Amino acid sequence: VYKDGGAATVARVEANGRTLIIKRYNIKGWVHWLKRFWRPSRAWASWREGNRLEFLGIATARPLAMLERRWCWLRGRAYLITDYLGGQDIIARVKPC
Repeated sequence: VYKDGGAATVARVEANGRTLIIKRYNIKGWVHWLKRFWRPSRAWASWREGNRLEFLGIATARPLAMLERRWCWLRGRAYLITDYLGGQDIIARVKPC
């Protein structure tokens, strides 16, 4: 698990010999859900923008799947699955000494 916070939980998993990143977008509470339920989910926005970056030729983790849990038309948690990209951590690279 890379991150286990209020807004999202991010983990690296192995599936069928492939390394993936799964990001679960958490609902912080009733007020947060009420503010966001009518808008596209954060997972959908990440899916859309990840595909846009790939289309434009900008290196990014390839979005593989997006899932939104729903009860009737009410949205619950959302998930984004992407390929894992190894390499140097960008935060560590640009962090001032």
